Amino acid sequence: MTEDVFLGLGDKDPSSSNCDHITIKMVFPGHCLDEIGLDLNKRRLVAQSHACKLVLYWPTPVQHKRGRATWDAKTDTLAVTVPMLKDEW
Repeated sequence: MTEDVFLGLGDKDPSSSNCDHITIKMVFPGHCLDEIGLDLNKRRLVAQSHACKLVLYWPTPVQHKRGRATWDAKTDTLAVTVPMLKDEW
C-alpha cells in the first residue's frame, strides 16, 4: 500500500502513536564521547556526564536492545534511536 506524502492522505499522522522509532537528540557542550554514560531500558533513558544529566521516560515501551546511538563531535550531540514496542502499550 502506498500513501500520499505530499497531501497527507495516508492513515498516519506525525504523533507518537503512529511512529515506528523514537529519536532523542541531546547536546553535551564541551564534552567528548568517552565522558558520557548512557543507560537504556524498555521504559527509560539515562544520559549523564560530570556536568549534565538527563532522565527520560519513553512515551511507550521500546526495544532498547535494538537501539542505536551516534555521536556528532562537531555539534557535541548524542542521538539515540530506538524502535517502539506497540504491542505492550
